Amino acid sequence: MVLVLGLVGPLQAAPLRQGDCQPLAFGETVTGTISADAPEVCYTISPAIEQRFYIEMRATDGDLDPALQLLGMANMLMASNDNASDDTTDALIENYMQTMPGDLTIVATSANDTTGSFELRASLYAETIVPATAPAEVAALGQPVSGAVTADAPRVFFEYTLDTSGVLMLSAEASAEWTPHLALHRVSGEFSVEIAAMDAARPGGKAALGPVFVQPGIIRVEVAAADGSDPGEFSLLVAEPDPLMDGSAITYGDFVAGELGGAPDTQHFTFDGMAGDAITLRMTPLLDFGAQMRANVEVRLGEGEPLVTSQNAYHPEIALLLLPEDGQYTVTVNSFSSAGPYSLFLDQLAAGVEPYDVPVNEIALNDIVTGEIGLLEYAQAYRFEIEA
Repeated sequence: MVLVLGLVGPLQAAPLRQGDCQPLAFGETVTGTISADAPEVCYTISPAIEQRFYIEMRATDGDLDPALQLLGMANMLMASNDNASDDTTDALIENYMQTMPGDLTIVATSANDTTGSFELRASLYAETIVPATAPAEVAALGQPVSGAVTADAPRVFFEYTLDTSGVLMLSAEASAEWTPHLALHRVSGEFSVEIAAMDAARPGGKAALGPVFVQPGIIRVEVAAADGSDPGEFSLLVAEPDPLMDGSAITYGDFVAGELGGAPDTQHFTFDGMAGDAITLRMTPLLDFGAQMRANVEVRLGEGEPLVTSQNAYHPEIALLLLPEDGQYTVTVNSFSSAGPYSLFLDQLAAGVEPYDVPVNEIALNDIVTGEIGLLEYAQAYRFEIEA
């Protein structure tokens, strides 16, 4: 983990007018010049929900030290980079996943008041686009299938034909030795394009994806090994969700569906936990490539005060919670806006974990510090002072 701390204002760039920015297609290389009169050049790209991509900016002339910014809605800064590595001054934003609908703005600029010419390219990761002719086993919704990811077959595809639009949930569960990667592809012309993906949180875990709104046509579901994992056997289920009733009981490993009736609306679910259970909980509102529900998730011991509340209103997640004692826990799902289906995924990462005394480190503004976070040493805290 690397933490860079500085005194900054809100994460928002200088106002840009959308009409001033040149449309950019994935795979297209463009050139430009950064000068004193034109210190930045902007482009717009239109990724689909859950598409992963990277942006490269390379100096070609002058003393330019390239820098990149990626802006979202209302010019909110989503990602930035100055030097791609210690060995180059070229800029690289990598492994960015689009999580909300809408165009993004790429701002090409410079660091250290340098000027010069550049090349810029935005690219989808190669594994997100495959030929539509790639082998795939034909399967039916609601029918479990199984297979094996091997060194000779590192990506296994299943093909489904949808006569009508609808909402789907996908889950792939692996044997204990490896970690599955699950992706949904939409077949369009000669290609099968990835539109959503998710890795399991641990070996032997479940990669759960959805609810996803899909149009009539052909979709493909891919199962592969997550980065750094060996392959192995798996089971897969692609089905239309059957929403749970408010107050239903769930257990570790469950991937279930609910439905909220609009803001404000609340649903509750219960599960039995043991002291020292390390759990993760993810809620995913409907992925419909349009306006999305805003919500949050809370976990309580019984009917007590919340132990933790999620922060991301569009993809609420509790990444790691250590249960303090044995008992029945309540999960509360709250809607801030709109209505519709959602999924809830509860997973146990470990059992019998001892409480961890989080160390507090003293740092100063503009310090760069390093650290390491693991399952047992799952947090680092930093304290600094700002003079009035």
